[in-house]
Amino acid sequence: SAVRVLELLRVVDEWEFITQAIPSIKDVYAPVNITDEVVQGIQLGPRIMGAINLVDGCHSIEQIASDALLSNLEATRLVYELLCFGAVEIMGTMDLRDRAHILMAKNLYKDAYQLYAHLLTKEPGDNSVKWRLAECAAQSGHIDQAVQVYGELLDVYAGRDEKKRQIQCLRRIADLVPERRAEIRCMIEELDGSSSRKGVSAAKLVLLGLIMIGLGAFFLYAEPLFAYVYSVLRPLPPRTEDKMHAI
Repeated sequence: SAVRVLELLRVVDEWEFITQAIPSIKDVYAPVNITDEVVQGIQLGPRIMGAINLVDGCHSIEQIASDALLSNLEATRLVYELLCFGAVEIMGTMDLRDRAHILMAKNLYKDAYQLYAHLLTKEPGDNSVKWRLAECAAQSGHIDQAVQVYGELLDVYAGRDEKKRQIQCLRRIADLVPERRAEIRCMIEELDGSSSRKGVSAAKLVLLGLIMIGLGAFFLYAEPLFAYVYSVLRPLPPRTEDKMHAI
């Protein structure tokens, strides 16, 4: 009917405004001043308003929708209304990082995990964030995700030939997947062995270098040293008086 068409057009126009204000459902918004007056001023129905506590600076819009069983459109509309009241603000990369570190330090691993996961969408090459994400995943019971991230880091460190980091990843995986400990132990021993051989080779090179330096110094100072010793130890020529006495 004409009424439904007009309603649909209104929703489309409204959605354009919303997407301009909130371009991504992966962004995280932190509460600034969500008062009772703000809540009463938003007319979205109890099902959507029931998710307002998830607008907490930890959940992205996408995560709010998933946890509250809302559509992405409904969750976005909720955040948009709060944004219009000045009750929330978007969190930048540094804010996300600082908040994630604080949550992790407080052992709030689930919330920290969500923020680190969001950070990786902005900085996918940050291995320190990946490491913390894996730690939080393991601590919050997301074992599969933790093993997956440690595996990704293992590949990164293998490409850089960073054996100590590789061993750290393997030990974490072994802790999370006990049935693979025997296999992982062999991998660690192999990495340790190659590291030891490389260390011995480096020590040999250093020793050889010191020997060459020593030989160079020896030949540099040997000739003047021998000349000095000879000058001290050679017999003195006979004195003139001794020559006359001999005659």
